Amino acid sequence: MENIIKVLKTIGHIIAAMLILIAAQLISSVIGGFLPYPWIGEIISAVLYISIALTTGLIYVKYVLHISSKELGVKKSLPELKWILIGILLPVLVSVFYQVFTKGEIIRNARLTTVYPTVIYAIFTVGISGGIVEEFIFRGVIMKMMEKYWGRLAAVCIPSFLFGLSHLANLSDWHLLDAVLLIVAGTMVGIMFSLIALQSGTIWSSAVVHGLWNIIIIGGLLEIGTSDYGMSINSVWQYKITASSILLTGGQFGIETAAPAVIGYVIVSACALIFMKRKSIKD
Repeated sequence: MENIIKVLKTIGHIIAAMLILIAAQLISSVIGGFLPYPWIGEIISAVLYISIALTTGLIYVKYVLHISSKELGVKKSLPELKWILIGILLPVLVSVFYQVFTKGEIIRNARLTTVYPTVIYAIFTVGISGGIVEEFIFRGVIMKMMEKYWGRLAAVCIPSFLFGLSHLANLSDWHLLDAVLLIVAGTMVGIMFSLIALQSGTIWSSAVVHGLWNIIIIGGLLEIGTSDYGMSINSVWQYKITASSILLTGGQFGIETAAPAVIGYVIVSACALIFMKRKSIKD
């Protein structure tokens, strides 16, 4: 009976955390949409998204979960330098891999007259706000709640699996293989972010790695993919690869779910585990 109550509480807290994320996203998007210039709207939406999610989430964590902000990993400390460097290297090396080892051509988006909207979108919308809010919800609220109820292993694995599942909404056409790739890759990158947060003791390190990945890989400055789904409207450049293997293309979700990216997630996860072991030995 006690375990059943714990399971119900866990499900309820996960739903509450996801509702905080969704509500913050909707409110910030609506307000940003009323502003006269789209680029101002993007910046204001990003600031509101972060503010609403963190404020509401911290209140929930303090008064419902009874977890302090320090335990949550939201403390006044800068991200560790090694994670900033790794956050840059991971997406850069994945991008370089495709340009060096796969056949393709670089295409300029003729529809774009200026790159500023794409730059703002990359930095503020998918980079800063996406990285901070998703890490706060998944590696902060949900992971720490899971750790409190079920232990560290469950806290790393279950929120990571939910993180992969949450991205299924981004698939426009449902194909089983695309969904499986997305769930596997989403879980692996979630585990990577979780280990970074645990090793550093703060969500800011995982938020930096997450944000830099988003800026470089999905921000739109250089989009890498096939011609199957066309070029995004706001992408400045596209490296159109001719590979047909879904392990290289990642299917519908793109190179984030492809083998080179997943290998990158595994390597960084291994680095996090090594850093954790070294830290425990020193302590």
